[in-house]
Amino acid sequence: MRADRMAKEDVARRRSIRAYARPVRQPLVWALDVEPEEGRVWIDGEALWAADVVWDLPARGTVYGLLLNTESQRAAFQPKMTAPPYGAPPAHPVLYVKPPNTLLPTGGTVALDPDVAAVAVGVTVGAVFRRPVSRVDAQTAEDGLLGYVAVADLFVPHDDFFRPPFRTRARDGFTVLGPWIVDRAAFFPDVLRYRIWIDGRKATEGEERWVRPPADAIAAVAAFMTLGPGDVLLLGTPQAAPLAQPDQAVALEVDGLGRVEFAVARRGEGR
Repeated sequence: MRADRMAKEDVARRRSIRAYARPVRQPLVWALDVEPEEGRVWIDGEALWAADVVWDLPARGTVYGLLLNTESQRAAFQPKMTAPPYGAPPAHPVLYVKPPNTLLPTGGTVALDPDVAAVAVGVTVGAVFRRPVSRVDAQTAEDGLLGYVAVADLFVPHDDFFRPPFRTRARDGFTVLGPWIVDRAAFFPDVLRYRIWIDGRKATEGEERWVRPPADAIAAVAAFMTLGPGDVLLLGTPQAAPLAQPDQAVALEVDGLGRVEFAVARRGEGR
């Protein structure tokens, strides 16, 4: 039995890919091997389940998000984009900021304020930068990347993108980062394939394509601002975003990147 188990672990280890993370109990660990689809990680030679590890944030820079960069979201808002006073879809990236107070590592708890009955669970991929990226073209835009991370991009439900979305998107804990950043050489984010569970029941799953592919999106943003080391660019969320209420548990998976988990509570109440 022990030999069989060791053989299975060896096969899983051979399928593993390079990632970057900060387990709380091993603060000096940065580069490690992970198997995202099975949720396995190897730390100091020991095979562990990712769910059994307490994780710190894998990135601590500024987080920017792209609106209208998934085909489903852009299609849903197409009538408003062509109506007055706009008359046409935006020619440049539409961005929002997720400030430091929104950052939460996987396994944490999101505490909703009294004026928020439920939170919308958006799923996306975050491009994480290892060095400054500025004024680049699409061919070289990804050269400055460390890799990609699965992200739960939370927001208060709303139907208007044409005002600054700080009240709906910049609340405490509204950016839940996955446990690790998968090396850019091991993940190709051409398509977003995802699943979301609420209290263990599958709430939604799907496949989403980007309006601007990652390299084009990075180049478009870096054309007017510098993306620095540790910064994260969220590539966009599907239009369908299930709602989670206090006292519920949420999990999401992104193919190739792994799983993000968090609880939802009411501020001031324990779970």
